[in-house]
Amino acid sequence: MRKDSSIAAKDPRRRPAYGVYPMGKDSATLSLDVDLETAAVIDANVAFLAERDNITRAGAAIALLSGESVAEAKVTLNVYKSDCPDAPGFIQELGWVPSEVAERLAARASTVRDMDAAQRAVSPNYVTPAGIGAYVEGRDAVCRWPGCDVPAQDAQKDHRVDFADGGPTSAANLASLCQHHHNIKTDGRARYIMDPVSGDIVWLFEDSTWIYDEATGPLSPRKRNWVRTVAQATQGRRKAAHDEAQRLKKELDDEVLDEHQASTDNPQEVEDPTHGGQ
Repeated sequence: MRKDSSIAAKDPRRRPAYGVYPMGKDSATLSLDVDLETAAVIDANVAFLAERDNITRAGAAIALLSGESVAEAKVTLNVYKSDCPDAPGFIQELGWVPSEVAERLAARASTVRDMDAAQRAVSPNYVTPAGIGAYVEGRDAVCRWPGCDVPAQDAQKDHRVDFADGGPTSAANLASLCQHHHNIKTDGRARYIMDPVSGDIVWLFEDSTWIYDEATGPLSPRKRNWVRTVAQATQGRRKAAHDEAQRLKKELDDEVLDEHQASTDNPQEVEDPTHGGQ
């Protein structure tokens, strides 16, 4: 595909921007304007330090920027990208991003996992392998207790049927539960049934009530279908534009050919200047 040299899709002059803005006698706001990829890496480092030192993310950011602490671990950044052309991608913590951002991150990835294979995989061990865990996080997005918004990557991978009772370590038997709601489930105050295909959950409580919870992550069936729809719509628009451009080119070429044919069939008589008219 040839680029249109008459337009600028992206301003190459844009650079990261940093500023400090006093907000009163004893406070200020720091502003850092960067691209999504850099923001995702910075956020992942802040999250790692916050968990390691058991502090807030604000405290972790202050520690990093002030030089008091260093995030020494290698940060793992999960980016979910569909095989569909032009489909948006999903970055944990940041959400949906344009397809070109996801493509750039995918090209730089040190590890690429097949999420379809991870969905089918079964581990003989209790500890959830990284691939299966990444799929569960991508399916769930958050803790599966209704209304809880703890990110799935910060939650435990709970065996719906306990491993000791023969429950497999597989996506169909794992759900993301934060520590608090995992304790409620372990205490027997609530239990859940999970659809192995959609990942949707029905919570059953001691008072005989129940609540239905849908998987909302980028790998849940509904979101994956949405991604396909977006990609197909984008492809459809591009194909229609391409077909129209081809039609116009053919129309213009036909006009040139018709003009040439007309001039060949009806040649103009040119008077010879060496002979005067009689």
